[in-house]
Amino acid sequence: MKTYVTEPNSSQSYSGEIPYPMQRLVVDSAATSDVNETRIDQHQHSSCSFAKRDRCNPFCVSQVQPGAIPFLFEPNCLSEWESRDPAEYERCFYEAMARGLEGRTGIGLLHLSRMLENCDFCAQIVGPHGGGKSTLMLELATILKQSDHSVFYYSLHDRQSSFPREFHDKLNEWLHSGSPAGKRIVFLDGFEQLAWFHRIGFRYFCRSRQLGMLLSTHLPAMGLTVLYRTATSRRTLGLILEYLLDESDFRVDENLVDKLFDRYRGNIRSILFDLYDEYERQRIFD
Repeated sequence: MKTYVTEPNSSQSYSGEIPYPMQRLVVDSAATSDVNETRIDQHQHSSCSFAKRDRCNPFCVSQVQPGAIPFLFEPNCLSEWESRDPAEYERCFYEAMARGLEGRTGIGLLHLSRMLENCDFCAQIVGPHGGGKSTLMLELATILKQSDHSVFYYSLHDRQSSFPREFHDKLNEWLHSGSPAGKRIVFLDGFEQLAWFHRIGFRYFCRSRQLGMLLSTHLPAMGLTVLYRTATSRRTLGLILEYLLDESDFRVDENLVDKLFDRYRGNIRSILFDLYDEYERQRIFD
């Protein structure tokens, strides 16, 4: 029976699937809906051994929240980019190495940041629930901030059909925080939840103030360029489980993982929530 488990002294090689070192945004627990007051930490990974994990439940919120797990690009996606524009792919490869962003993820992030610039910083990321849209936006925000752009990120909660007062307050504070050397860009996560007139008003607001905007949504909206379509697969889920279970003796039956993947239609976030409960059950009865 196959299980997802990592022994403490095992040797692993992922050919750069997990980048290292990867700079990521760590969301303050006091302001989970806004990352403008976040700190950028250096998140170290080894090509042979992942960073050590906490001894708590490996599926707890702090371990699986957006930005805690590096975004994984599918290999066929990068292969398509490379075949379409080899020169651009090579430039991204060397720039990723210069910034310390090794592996497929670093190349993919730089490629998307260039694509976003080419469409005048107005685009959308499309994908299903739990497909990594939030994580991808957070990591793109890091890349853009390193290029002297100013990014305002806000995540709408479930069923928020209008902007809360907090959004307006933080947005105004950001707009009056000084002039950046680069572009001002609003990252709005969960755009599809807004009522149609709030969507139109938001786009008009950004255009009138010459702000860029990057949206995450389940379906293409408002005719914006689709920067990337996220998708989930059993392969990606397996890599995430191996990352989370580093130096853990917790074993997950492959049959259980397959059932959860089918039950939640690839929603990795929901799968990890169920595995949290499974971990607690095993800890109690073992």
